Amino acid sequence: ITSGEDGEKLDKGSDYVFVLDISGSMINEGKLAQSRKTINSFINLLGEKDRFELITFNTMPESLFNKLTTPSPEAMMKFQNALKNLQARGGTSIEPALNLAYKYANPEKNLNIIILSDGIDQASYPKSLIDLMKTYSSSLNARTFCVGVGNEVNKSLLNRIAQESGGFAAFISNGDDFNNHAELFFKKLMK
Repeated sequence: ITSGEDGEKLDKGSDYVFVLDISGSMINEGKLAQSRKTINSFINLLGEKDRFELITFNTMPESLFNKLTTPSPEAMMKFQNALKNLQARGGTSIEPALNLAYKYANPEKNLNIIILSDGIDQASYPKSLIDLMKTYSSSLNARTFCVGVGNEVNKSLLNRIAQESGGFAAFISNGDDFNNHAELFFKKLMK
């Protein structure tokens, strides 16, 4: 009997792709402003070995860095400038944004996709989204988490997306201070 290999070190960092809804419905009730605060709460918890990317979407997704990047001062400045200049407009389609997010998956490292949205999606159908989740989450080391933002939220869609990929969903209303919950949310992400 041998002891086998040592357990995997926990300090290797994780990959995070933040998928932010900037469609027209996000201007209502200050959802985009709440999303900015929430995503900043997450970003402030990243470690130096973590890597991240920001994807914004309405009908088409757009990457900020076009790669996973560490939270260096330069990357954080670019991230903050991009976040500050976002405007909500257009229709909504979550599926293309998720397809782009899954391109950052690496079977060697955990990928955590965090969607911040109200879940009001005019272009995608739940079945095609669920099929996408099943395809990628079973073959790659990736999980999707959803943060429903605002009082008008498609909870059933966001819950289903998260559950199908082994993640979970949380919901914040206007006036909620997500800073207090971000650390707990991140701890759950890492388990």
